[in-house]
Amino acid sequence: MNEFKIEKIVQLMNNLSNTRNISLVGCKDHGKSMLLDRLNSYARIQILKTRLEQRYMASRNDEKHHSRTLKSASIPLYYQLDEENIPQDSNGNEFLINCIDTPGHIGCDSEVTTALKVSDGAVILTDFLTEEMYQIPKETIKQTKKIINQVLLERTKPFLMINKVDRAISELRMEPEEIYQQFFRVIKSMNNIISSCEDESMADIEINPLAGNVLFGSAFGGWSFTLNQFAERYSKKWNKPKEKILKRLWGDNFFDPKRNKWVKKRENKEGEILERGFCLLIMKPICILYNEVYNKERNYEKINKILSKIGVKLTNEESLAENRYLIKTIMKKFLPITDSFFRMIISHLPSPKVSQQLKVRNLYEADENNECIQAIANCDPEGPLMIHVCKMIPSYEKNRYYAFGRVYSGTIKEGQKVYVMPQYAISSSKNTFVTKIEKIVLMIDNKFKQVSHSVCGNIIGFIIVDNYLIQENYTITTHKNAPPLKKNNYNLSTMEKIQINSQKKN
Repeated sequence: MNEFKIEKIVQLMNNLSNTRNISLVGCKDHGKSMLLDRLNSYARIQILKTRLEQRYMASRNDEKHHSRTLKSASIPLYYQLDEENIPQDSNGNEFLINCIDTPGHIGCDSEVTTALKVSDGAVILTDFLTEEMYQIPKETIKQTKKIINQVLLERTKPFLMINKVDRAISELRMEPEEIYQQFFRVIKSMNNIISSCEDESMADIEINPLAGNVLFGSAFGGWSFTLNQFAERYSKKWNKPKEKILKRLWGDNFFDPKRNKWVKKRENKEGEILERGFCLLIMKPICILYNEVYNKERNYEKINKILSKIGVKLTNEESLAENRYLIKTIMKKFLPITDSFFRMIISHLPSPKVSQQLKVRNLYEADENNECIQAIANCDPEGPLMIHVCKMIPSYEKNRYYAFGRVYSGTIKEGQKVYVMPQYAISSSKNTFVTKIEKIVLMIDNKFKQVSHSVCGNIIGFIIVDNYLIQENYTITTHKNAPPLKKNNYNLSTMEKIQINSQKKN
């Protein structure tokens, strides 16, 4: 595994068609940081030094102590897509995915809002194990609904990952049909929240496995899949159209082996229970594999036969590992989480050039025919520089802070003259001051890597000469009469009003 090279990311930053901006959101302990750690290790930004789980994104002492994210952290990830799956509007097969990990516990709402403000999409992670099974507090369920509403409020395209599926198999010993029914309930619940969105332009969005925006798997185990992946596998195996197979993998599609055909009813004419396509072709093989590995009397002949069918090869050392390491190794080779995640995002999340046409409505208070607004909508690198400062991040220098935000139009360069505009300072020269860009950085694994410039569509940090004057929600621009960008929409308030009455009248 090679060391990370900043030059490669700088090169990819200039390719707007192949850039994606995504946030990982969800309640605490649902696996956001674990997922990003898996993606991070693949992207060659860090090297796995031990067999133990290492949390790359927990860089602060308090995060390491609590084993969870307390502040949002951005990291650019690299992925090379196979030629046959490259989207039509892409420029080559190398992609840059700017990914932001967010805290999920109550009290860090502003961190989530900041991440969504600069993102075009959001992967909502949810725990497969429901409140009925482990009695998750109602506050957690309520927080999940607030997060989804915030995703829609920021006009961010939602994706769903149902995490910790491995525990349903290895701990709860659930049958494939039970697992499917739980998947169905989780997805239905998400769509009910989305359909209640008041914004008509976002209300038609649907979480649907057949549409390719749902990921099933285990961040801890390092594996996941989409329906499209299995449709491709069986299409090559059976030499049948992928689209025809895909529609059999979800919903009420049951296979009748006696008549060798697909039917819509679960019982055949003889009253026999038929297997659902999703269970027969996806979950059943995975469950059988788990059961064989966790069997006290491990049958290597059966395991090797299964591995031969799914195309997984193990070394002698790997095959002799204990159960949890063996199944993790097999599943990571069979259904690597990096492939399914990156392919889902690249294929179904638009580039900044497309997504900003929708997101621009949330960014301004001015006339849409304004030159700066049009440059944002077109994600024009030659247009006026427009940056929204979402938050301030402490640097390694004493009393210095990096302004963190997204370049919506134009190109930011070192030494560039810019206007710093406080929120709602339209046509108010006394509140706007002129300064220069002193330093530009990328946030990589909670470290700062200096770069000379960045085109629009990217997430960056920077320092200006008079850095002590800049604050959150400020607008940085090269256009003297540019309208300021709107402030963050904090819609995740966790405040509650409680009335306390004294028992004594006095």
